Amino acid sequence: ALNGERSRLAQSFDYNYGDFIPILRPFLRGYLKICKEVKERRLQLFKDYFVEERKKLGSTKSMS
Repeated sequence: ALNGERSRLAQSFDYNYGDFIPILRPFLRGYLKICKEVKERRLQLFKDYFVEERKKLGSTKSMS
């Protein structure tokens, strides 16, 4: 159970390795920010591209 908890923590972006290695904290803050931005950009791209396409398809089907 502890191992699962540990891997879940390691995968979450909010978990900071700086807790273990204080020297890395300033670098990690920037890195985690980039990770978060990339994640958000991917989600937005996915929404824009796939969800909007599905809506378009759905609306054209209901018209015909």
